[in-house]
Amino acid sequence: MGLDDAIRGARQQADFWENRIRREAERKTRERQEADSLLAEALERLQPYGDEVFFRVRRSPVGRYRGPGGRRFSVVSDQRCWRLMNTSGVHPETNDWYDSPVLLLEDGTAVRVWLDIETGPGQYVSSMEPTPLGDDYFPMFTFHPEGGWVGELKRTLAEAVVKYERGG
Repeated sequence: MGLDDAIRGARQQADFWENRIRREAERKTRERQEADSLLAEALERLQPYGDEVFFRVRRSPVGRYRGPGGRRFSVVSDQRCWRLMNTSGVHPETNDWYDSPVLLLEDGTAVRVWLDIETGPGQYVSSMEPTPLGDDYFPMFTFHPEGGWVGELKRTLAEAVVKYERGG
């Protein structure tokens, strides 16, 4: 085996990895486009329902909301929202276990809120920055054979629409 054979093998290996990276980027682009389309349709269908509000907050010495340890928070922004998923987990700052639903916001982003700040009914408060609703919200379904995380997003959005249509 001469150097030409080794170079040919190295080229094949490089081509394989370049194609794999390209296909992965194309898959992610398709998934994002499909997810954006599903979110737009779901938001249109959810508009007539629900009166919940998400308040993005930051720490403040004279804030309206109180969190764990008496910390105060003031409102930075607010948006209508719809509760998509009920989850729970360990709060990243306090290490305490809380319910932490995922909300769909009217601008098409999502946020996982920790129910550790006292609020009124239909109000959700978080200092977390909302993010695009993506595969990080559905980690167990990233490579699921029935549509991956986008298929799970579609199922979750459909369940939310039906829940709100029926007054829940």
